[in-house]
Amino acid sequence: MKFKIACFSKVSDERNFQVSLSYHSFSLDEATLQRRDKKMKTMAAAEILEGGGRLKTLSRKQTGAM
Repeated sequence: MKFKIACFSKVSDERNFQVSLSYHSFSLDEATLQRRDKKMKTMAAAEILEGGGRLKTLSRKQTGAM
C-alpha cells in the first residue's frame, strides 16, 4: 500500500510570505498496517480508561477482538 503525504511549510515575516509544498512518499505492507491499527485501538481503549470514561475494565478477549 503506497501513501503520499503533502507537507506545507510557511515562512513569514513583516515583508515576506512564503509557502512551500513538499511530497513524501512511502509504502507500508499489510502486516505493518494491521499491527499499527491494533496498537492504535489498544491505545484508544487505554485513553478511554485513563480519561475516566464509562469503561472500567476490558477483558483480554474484548481487547483482542477490537
